[in-house]
Parts: sequence; structure tokens; C-alpha cells
Amino acid sequence: MSNQNKLKNWINFQRDILSLYRKKTISRNEYFTYLHLRLNCNPYGIAVTSISDINNDVFGGKVTDNYINKLLLSLRSKRLIWYKDRQGSRGSFEVHFGDFIMPNDIIRTLDKYFIPEPVTSDNNTESPIKSEVKPEADTVSHEFEKQKTELKSGFSFPFQPHQVRGYNTDTYKEKKNEISDVSYDTSGAKLRFNKSENRNLLTNRGFYPRDSDEERVWFIAKEVGEEEMKFLLSILNKHGLSFIERAFEQYNELKTKEEVDNPPAYLNKIIQRLIAENNG
Repeated sequence: MSNQNKLKNWINFQRDILSLYRKKTISRNEYFTYLHLRLNCNPYGIAVTSISDINNDVFGGKVTDNYINKLLLSLRSKRLIWYKDRQGSRGSFEVHFGDFIMPNDIIRTLDKYFIPEPVTSDNNTESPIKSEVKPEADTVSHEFEKQKTELKSGFSFPFQPHQVRGYNTDTYKEKKNEISDVSYDTSGAKLRFNKSENRNLLTNRGFYPRDSDEERVWFIAKEVGEEEMKFLLSILNKHGLSFIERAFEQYNELKTKEEVDNPPAYLNKIIQRLIAENNG
């Protein structure tokens, strides 16, 4: 079995989820729903699921869809997960997790998805939020730490970032190590938050890849000095990774023959030419 296949068996959990359960901040059913969804995450902290899948896998199909929705809403209100509003929606959807170590050694958070609630009263003496969703009959009977954007030195992690991808050239490995050293200024990044993508697209100030293809495109953007990921991600979605790899290969060949004053524009020009050739 290859190292990449072995990595699919690894899911990282933060320890305080158990503390939240023991303190009754989350209910037993919220706890098991959270564990089930996190176990289904991809390497970038995103689980694709559906109400029926959760019902069947966690509760044996013995609860109502409305009850599952209440569990999810409660977990989201406590900022343990995030997903788009689903009024009237059916089928599969993405559930995002925070405190999740991605293959690039960056700890993903959910902070950007939540807007702080204004204080409405100076006399609010209510106790901290407790578990709100009561279990249905016959069923299986705080907020996290502030932004963590970098791993601390010496943090023990079961794999190194370069093991995730199959690009084994020395240049790629070297650049991968540089990516993990990026300093993120999230206060400035918030100004460029992309609503359609539900994330920051600034290459060096807050962007995180959702899968291995995006991670490769991120590396290419770093290589040519592209400041924003929006254009390359749109090309990835429309034409695929192999198309960008082809353009990047031509870029590397041509830059050895002539001086390149503006590398991002140079790569974009190659991409546009390849698109025109394909359409012609």
C-alpha cells in the first residue's frame, strides 16, 4: 500500500470535543453526529454528506430528518461545524470543520464563517450554552480557541506535506516547504473575502486548498508570484489540472529562452492561447 493510500486512514481530532461532551455543552447525539461527520472528512476538513446518510449511519434510520437538521443547526451555532443554509434543499452538501490540520501543515479554522454577535444587554447573566437538542424517543440514547494559523515548531504530525502529492521533483519539494512558512495576516485578508467561494483567495494571505488539485495549483501560483487564486481556480474548474500543468510546463520552457518581466501575466497569456487553440 502506498503512503498516499495509507494517509486516507488518518483523521485528526482536537481533544476538547470530548470535554465539550463531558461538560454537556453538546448532547450525546450531537457528539456522535460530530464524530461521524469528521471521520468522513477529506484531508482538507470537508465532509460531503446528506441528512439521510447521517440518519442511517448514526441513528439507524430511527429519527426524523427534522431532528437531524436540529442537531446540525445546534453544532453550527456552537461553531463546531459550518455549512451553507439549506432551507428547502435536498441531497448532499458540504460540512466544514475547524481545528483541522491540512496536508500543507496549516491548521484550518472556521473563524471567517462566523460574524461576532453584538452584545444586546449589559445585564446578561446567563450561563454558557448547554446542549439544546433533546434526544427523540427510541433513539440511541464555547467556542474553540482563537485563530490558529500556523503549527508550532516541534508539533508531531503523522506525515509530511510532500507525501500527499505525487510531484516528486526537488523543486516542488523545496517550494512545498516554503508554502508552509507563509505568514497569514488575516485582518487584511478579510477585506478580500470571496463570497462566491466562501473563502479567502489571496495566495499568501489566507487561501487554503480544498483538495490535492487545488494544492498543486496553489504551488504553481506561488511559483509564478500570482497574488490571487481566482483566475487559476476558474481555469481548474473549467479545464482541469492537466490543462494548467501543460501551460506551466510551457511557461518553464519559455522563461529559459527569454526574460520574463511579469510571470503571472506571462502564464495567463499562455493559458489564454491554449484556450483559443482548443476552441479553434
